[in-house]
Amino acid sequence: MCIIAAVCAPSWAGEHAYTSGEKTADAAIMTTSGAFYGIVVMPDGTNDVTVSVYDNASAAAGTELVPTLTFAGDGGAQWFAPPYPIHCFNGIYVDVTVGGGGSVGYSVMMGPGR
Repeated sequence: MCIIAAVCAPSWAGEHAYTSGEKTADAAIMTTSGAFYGIVVMPDGTNDVTVSVYDNASAAAGTELVPTLTFAGDGGAQWFAPPYPIHCFNGIYVDVTVGGGGSVGYSVMMGPGR
């Protein structure tokens, strides 16, 4: 059984991922190359949240790492994780918009680049 698990495990499974900690506004998450593992979003209970994640160290510009994501405002904590980490060359910048002027908390999972 252990042999099967080792063979089936994705190649990145042994890498260490870490979190950005809670953020509440647009933010530069990583300023060097690395990998985007996913995002957890905690809406305010009323307003929908739109999130764009860019391969950029300091601005909401350049290549989007994933298509723009939308999370329901009344859905509690929600997450998005790609099937495999997405390599970023310049860093990770998150642009977050809350409908109705509400609030949001989010945390990004990231890791070392290859």
